Amino acid sequence: MRSPFWTAAMLGMTCLMAGCGGGGSNGDEAIAQTTATTCSIPLSYVSGSSGVDIPESNDWSPLVTDVSRRITDCNLRTIQSVRVELCLSPSGIIQELEARLLPPNGNAILVNLQSKSPGAACLTGGTLFSIDILPSDLPSATTLTGDWRLFVRDVTTNNINGYFVGWSFTMTGLK
Repeated sequence: MRSPFWTAAMLGMTCLMAGCGGGGSNGDEAIAQTTATTCSIPLSYVSGSSGVDIPESNDWSPLVTDVSRRITDCNLRTIQSVRVELCLSPSGIIQELEARLLPPNGNAILVNLQSKSPGAACLTGGTLFSIDILPSDLPSATTLTGDWRLFVRDVTTNNINGYFVGWSFTMTGLK
C-alpha cells in the first residue's frame, strides 16, 4: 500500500504532465508548431547595379531581364506576414507604377504601390520601398516553394524614365 504523500505526489505529477501536453512525446512537435520561421529571397539586383528600364505598358509583358527568384524549403503551415521590397530609381516613379507578384502556383497577386513612402537608399542606387501584402492573398502554404516572379510596369506616358533595380521577398509564419 502506498502512502498518502506518494499518491498525492503522483497525482500532482500527472496533472503537471497533462498540462504540458502529456508526456508521450519529447515536446519537439509542440515547439515546432509554434516556432516562427522566415522564408525569404534577399535583395537581388537586376541586370547589374543600374537595373532595367521599366516599360510603359498597359499589359503585363515581362521585363527584358528575368526577375525570377527561387524559394527553397519553405515549410510554413500558417503565414503571418508578407513583405515585398522594391528598389526603384528615381523614387518619384513609384506613383506611375503597378506591380504584381507571381507565386509558384501561377495566380498573380497585385502589389499595391500607391501611397508608399521611400525608405533607405539601395546599395547600388535607387530607393527602397517596402510593401506589406495580406497573407490571405498568398497561395496555400503547400505552394510556397519554387520560383517567384515580380513584374513591374509604368502605366503613364509622361517621359519619366524609371529603373527597376532589384527586389526582395520575406514571409514569416509558423511551421
